[in-house]
Amino acid sequence: MSTKIITTTLLFIREEGLKGVTTSALLKVQHVKKMSPDKILEALKKALTDWVKNARKGREAWQESCGDFNIGDLALNDRTAEKWCHETGTLKKYGLLGFSVTSCNDSDPIPFDTILIDRNSLPEDWDKE
Repeated sequence: MSTKIITTTLLFIREEGLKGVTTSALLKVQHVKKMSPDKILEALKKALTDWVKNARKGREAWQESCGDFNIGDLALNDRTAEKWCHETGTLKKYGLLGFSVTSCNDSDPIPFDTILIDRNSLPEDWDKE
């Protein structure tokens, strides 16, 4: 019997005064046991703290962040951190299987309800039955 892998996506945003949201990042975390977002974040913090304490690249990432390691720093280091945490069993120790980060600049956000199909390119009455 195979184990069902759960993927949870957490949205991080940076708000800058009147500019509003200027940067966002999506953290995708894989796990097998149902976990709340708070528990996922807590487990990830523990895994990343182990990485910083026990891996040279983790210490370097911590130092480069000036002791302020956030989702932006993780986005720059996610492959290295995830690989170490996976290979050492650190992710499994905290109930996680893997993670990845995608970040973007939100200075020109696209409205959520933007239509992604060109209606004019569809044949006339193609969806009528």
